[in-house]
This record gives sequence, C-alpha cells and structure tokens, in this order.
Amino acid sequence: MVTIQPNATYDPWAKIYNDYWGQRYCQTVLPAFEKLLQQYNVHQGANLLDLCCGTGHVAQSLSEQGYQVTGLDISAGMLQYARENAPSAKFILDDARFFNLPSTFHAVICANAGLNEILLLEDLQAVFKKYMIHF
Repeated sequence: MVTIQPNATYDPWAKIYNDYWGQRYCQTVLPAFEKLLQQYNVHQGANLLDLCCGTGHVAQSLSEQGYQVTGLDISAGMLQYARENAPSAKFILDDARFFNLPSTFHAVICANAGLNEILLLEDLQAVFKKYMIHF
C-alpha cells in the first residue's frame, strides 16, 4: 500500500487560482467536456471522476448539470476551495498515480494541467493504466 503525502507546493497557489483563474478556466473548458460527455453517452446522473480537480469549479458546473462528481487532487489547499465551490461533489485528497477507488465511474476528466506535473513516463503510464482498470 502506498502512503500518499499531500503536496503542499500547490497550497499557496490555491487562493490565487480560485480567485482569478478557476471560474474563467472552467468557462473555457466546460463546453468541450459537455460535448465529449454527450458524444460518449455519459448522461446526467452518471458518476464522473474529476482528476486533479483543483478548486472545484468544473466539478460544480457538472454537479449543477446533474452529474455525480468526485474530485481528486493532491493539494489540501486546492480541495479546501473545492469543497466550498462545489458542496454537492465529493472530494478526495490523493495522488493520481496511486489512488484506490472502487470501479464506480462512467468517465474520468482532467480539466487542468495536473497531468503535466507527472514528469516520469512510467508514472504517467501508471495513471492511464489505473483508469483503464476502472472501465
């Protein structure tokens, strides 16, 4: 079993991201996610995993549309804002490479640059293998 250490590097950034970029970024990426969810017949009520969810703006928008959203992020600071921004979503402090959740998701989204922080090819492959098991 892997013990997850929260990454406090992002905690000071959380307020700036929340106050200045989160909502605007959500408005930019949300139409593409909505289109993909429709294209792949992922309808309201479906369980979505918002990987590297940041401050929860995308999770809130999708929750408002009737999706059941679980957000996963390695930053406790980001999740503090996410819980305020998207009170109907669930949030988990965990590492995208090692999380262990039951196979309950109809789709996984990653709206921000969280995967860019995974610098080793082996770690990035582990992320994608992890999600393939869940589908």
